[in-house]
Amino acid sequence: MDNVKKYTWKIIIIIIFTILVLSLSNTHEHWSDEAQSFLLARDNSITELFYYMKYEGTPPLWVIIIKIFILLGGTYSTFYILPIIFSVIGLIIFEFKINAPWYIKVLFPFTYFIFYQYTIVVRSYCLVFPLLMIIACIYDKRFDKPILYAIILFIFMNISLHTIVISGSLYLLFLIDIFNKKMYKNTKIKIACVLIFLELLLTSICTLPYSDCSFRPNNKTKIWHVISEITIGSSFVPWCEIIITIAILIILLKSGIKHEYKEYIRFLILFGPVSLIYLILTYQVWHVGILALLLFVYFIINNKINTNVFIKLLFCCIFIFQINWTISSCDYDFYNNYSASKNVANFIKKNGYEDKVIYGLGYGVTSIQPYFNKNIFTNYNTDKAFYFWKFNNGYMKKELYDFKANVYIIQNLYKKTYINLIQDLEKRDDYTKYEFYGATYIKNYIYEDGGYVVYIKNEQ
Repeated sequence: MDNVKKYTWKIIIIIIFTILVLSLSNTHEHWSDEAQSFLLARDNSITELFYYMKYEGTPPLWVIIIKIFILLGGTYSTFYILPIIFSVIGLIIFEFKINAPWYIKVLFPFTYFIFYQYTIVVRSYCLVFPLLMIIACIYDKRFDKPILYAIILFIFMNISLHTIVISGSLYLLFLIDIFNKKMYKNTKIKIACVLIFLELLLTSICTLPYSDCSFRPNNKTKIWHVISEITIGSSFVPWCEIIITIAILIILLKSGIKHEYKEYIRFLILFGPVSLIYLILTYQVWHVGILALLLFVYFIINNKINTNVFIKLLFCCIFIFQINWTISSCDYDFYNNYSASKNVANFIKKNGYEDKVIYGLGYGVTSIQPYFNKNIFTNYNTDKAFYFWKFNNGYMKKELYDFKANVYIIQNLYKKTYINLIQDLEKRDDYTKYEFYGATYIKNYIYEDGGYVVYIKNEQ
């Protein structure tokens, strides 16, 4: 009977989580980054993917998974199923295999990054949670099963640039532990070390962009902003962010790490390199969830979630705070357009414009494409519908300004880029303007405009 009670409440949490995300995911409108991955998978063969993914700056694993999903009959309207499958797998592992207090197991599944950003939003980051749970489960057995550990790291590193770096840090810690424990003569461990090195090399080669890639990340941030974003948010004045960051760091470092310099070094090895990506290379608010999950798993591996009262209290406070973001984001999704792509697509279909000359301007117009079976934009220089991150891709041909197009679709974020065209269109009496409102909503605020302005040439 005790075993039944022990497992029943965990099963109930998993069922509640699954029902809620299934219900809410069906109302979420995919935005451009979600659409881009789907289009890459839909319009390319497996071998072609390895070429085009070099322009994406991310490993090909996620798009290959989508390709298999499509080959098995999956569609854009059922696309939301994929992250739910992976998140439920991660949740099952967490509930049944991870040693943590019951209240942590109740709260954690409904926090923002797990429930919303990496489950309802369909992106490669949905793989982070289940794989980190697997790593947490086998971490203490990594020397007994080094080949398995190498395989899991290979899968994990193929999620994103951030997971490549984290895998490199885990590899370095693995090597340090091997030498400290004098296990370097073990044949399986030596094979695992070589395997992980080759995996990191191969994944890096597959991810490193070509020289003519037009995507150049340059959005940087400050360390206190990152820590705020992964804990209680950044909707504070800078000085308040700094104070909160210092307080959280003191609790983490004083309570969660043994007072030995070796432990601080290990902490820096694991979190330093991936943090540098946010600080000196590229930062987006949806990237930091990886760091939040890694931090949680770090304290699981070190058994602090289960034993240290200050760490337990800190994470409970963070989780309760983040559940508010989950509720806010789901509420926005239910009543509003995340982008206006579906409305624009329906407008085009309803009025029979899909076979007309349509110019799509701005990366965000990519999210309109999956609602059609082929590329609908005449100014795209390929029959493939995804956005091609390559210099001279032809999307800004001079023909854009010849006013022979029946339809101009311009993402609001790119109005400044096409300001001259818009001004000319506004002056003409042979085009009618339509506006479609949408917005990317992050946590508890509107992050950026996701709407479109559409100009339709009047029928003669």
